[in-house]
Amino acid sequence: MNKAVEKFIKFIEEGNDKLEKNIFILSKKRGFPKEDIEGLKSVLKDRKFLINWLKNPFDDYDIGEVFVNFGDFSVTLKEKPLKLNEIFRIVLFVITKNIEIGILAINECEYYFNMDIISKYHFKSTSKEKILDFIHSKRFIYSPLKNNLTVKEKEMFQELLIVSKKSIAYIEPIIEGHNILNKYLLNRLPNILKEDIPIILDAFAACGFTSDVLQDLKIYLYNLASKKKEDFTKPIEVKKENEVRLSNKELRCLNKELSSYYDLDHDKAIKVLSLDEEFYVINLMQRLGYSKEVMTNILNKINMLSNINPIVLYARLYDKYASYKEDEKVKELLQELEMYFQNMFICDSEEYAINKMCFYDTFNKLIMTIPNDYEYEFNKALNLKK
Repeated sequence: MNKAVEKFIKFIEEGNDKLEKNIFILSKKRGFPKEDIEGLKSVLKDRKFLINWLKNPFDDYDIGEVFVNFGDFSVTLKEKPLKLNEIFRIVLFVITKNIEIGILAINECEYYFNMDIISKYHFKSTSKEKILDFIHSKRFIYSPLKNNLTVKEKEMFQELLIVSKKSIAYIEPIIEGHNILNKYLLNRLPNILKEDIPIILDAFAACGFTSDVLQDLKIYLYNLASKKKEDFTKPIEVKKENEVRLSNKELRCLNKELSSYYDLDHDKAIKVLSLDEEFYVINLMQRLGYSKEVMTNILNKINMLSNINPIVLYARLYDKYASYKEDEKVKELLQELEMYFQNMFICDSEEYAINKMCFYDTFNKLIMTIPNDYEYEFNKALNLKK
């Protein structure tokens, strides 16, 4: 297990400790919706499963032996203060482990059962708990002709055949994603080809990674591919959206100003920026003619230095979030955030913890709802004086 995965596990475990305490507090609070508490318990259960999966090997035929919940996995990744190379290594660890366990051979397996499908399927023969016990007993596996099964077990087995087909169909895109990643990424690292990166990203998308994680992987992969070229030319110097007519003196001046915030020679961020500084840096890049792709790359690297508290970020970027108020969901989330924000200033310590937790949860929903780009910042920067 690499250090990035160990760091990730530690972050999740620390988060789980806090979540367990918050669940306990909320369960004692009168009037707090039971379904909300159950939702938090479900999150906690999923994250404990993820930790166990990352830490431990799985026996053959163990239910859920391959990991397929990449949507929630992406959310957990983005919640943690991880560097770009750490995110890549963690993702690679999971994909590699899935392949080692045998995800590519599932289509050839006689049976495969996915927990999501089992949880949604309405079993007529018995309860889900007894179905799970039956699966773990492996009686139908050890009895190929099914002669040793009881009448009840045969009924359960017939339903499990349906669930198995549904389970395999459910993860077919994920299997294909792993197949492509095995061919174009794992078998070629570290010498991946730049022209293969769109194929690799499509494979990650097929697995179910969210757009913000895909963006992180895209940046890392292009950087990795670029570093392998002997005739490497830094993209910040060649990827221009519009050729701008600046004198050599103006170019030197703008590049010198930009280098105060970003190391152009080594293509890395120097320091955390305030919002005004971020607008100014964007304005400098716009005047130099950088494409949106390159500016986004640079801004992502700068923002990776920052681990801003969601409450501070909300206050700092409220105008940005408010610019999407035409979306009814965004409008509702902003109203909820404002309510929790105000409550934190007038409640006692116990209620403060609850309001803060609710604020964080709603803020995460807001971040997932608004576009994951810098269009707002780009437009604001254009209005700055030259």
